[in-house]
Amino acid sequence: EIGVLVSYVYPSSPAEKAGVKVGYIHLRLHVEGHPKPLEVKLDRYMYARMGMFPWEQYDQLPEEYFDQMPRPWPPAENAVSRALTDLGFGKKFRAEFFSDGNVIYKDSEVVQSPPHYDSARKHKSEPLGLTVRDLTYEVRRYFHKKDDDPGVIVSKIEPGSKASVSGIKPYEIITHVNRAPVMSADDFSKLIVDREELRLSVKRMTKGRVVLIKLKGHPKSAATKPATDPLPKKAATTREGAPSARPQ
Repeated sequence: EIGVLVSYVYPSSPAEKAGVKVGYIHLRLHVEGHPKPLEVKLDRYMYARMGMFPWEQYDQLPEEYFDQMPRPWPPAENAVSRALTDLGFGKKFRAEFFSDGNVIYKDSEVVQSPPHYDSARKHKSEPLGLTVRDLTYEVRRYFHKKDDDPGVIVSKIEPGSKASVSGIKPYEIITHVNRAPVMSADDFSKLIVDREELRLSVKRMTKGRVVLIKLKGHPKSAATKPATDPLPKKAATTREGAPSARPQ
């Protein structure tokens, strides 16, 4: 009825510093000044959404469904983090775990987390019709990205925009702009300024491609090429609208 399995411990996190291990079962939080412990339970959201993102059918998704898509990764905010936030930063607590037939206690205190997806720095490009965000810790974990790997994640696509016509979709990662690595949303905003043509290196999970977008004089010109191809002289393919097939 209570308890969650620890499946991952973030490096340099309070959990790692306290000695929490993968495989522990987290049962309760014993909070300083609170006579009754807080029981740890998994959110229903995580049961319903984990492992259900339709990457294989993504190209069939009409653009009007973009805003209705669930995120591929579990949310950073959950019942445990909300309970700790309510206690307040600096509040000391003892976390109760179960492992190999033993009850284990780890002392810690509530500290502010690094930025997560919802609080990440972002940039909205009106000419492209897309919004990108910094890659945060839970997003990097989902995509198996290291801290120094380049990229920003597409968080929103405007229907009918140049980005939409070019085939870019939410939750894809833009790693380079005109062959320059993109390390943040601020980088992205600087790299696209005053450009007549953009060559965007885009990754969907492990598959990469290059998207060419004309910003001046060609309102709907866009094309894609495999990521290993040299820069083409002209667009090889053109998509005049979003796919019409419904998602499966």
